[in-house]
Amino acid sequence: MAAARTMIKGIAASPGTARGIARVVQAGMGDEPIGPRDVLIVSKATPTMTPLLLSAGAVVTDLGNYISHAAVVARELGIPCVVSCGDATSRIPPGRAVVVDGDRGIVEVLEV
Repeated sequence: MAAARTMIKGIAASPGTARGIARVVQAGMGDEPIGPRDVLIVSKATPTMTPLLLSAGAVVTDLGNYISHAAVVARELGIPCVVSCGDATSRIPPGRAVVVDGDRGIVEVLEV
């Protein structure tokens, strides 16, 4: 029997689809480097997180809306973004492969 996939729904904030490794960053943390294929998972993006956004291949947030910092920066950078996912930072394990669908507002956590 196939394992159930975890699907997290949010607001589609920047179009496109990206597959990468989840990098969950808590407020005040961020020592781990973010690569171009990594997916930045944060509670909310603030201007101090812009360097992380510049490096990421996609971004997912627990909070926010279409005009939040993460959404605006992601659109400027041309990377997919899904905001207002509620509890993505606690439901997505760090290091897990994820697919971010910025067109539909869905984040899929892939099974190992």
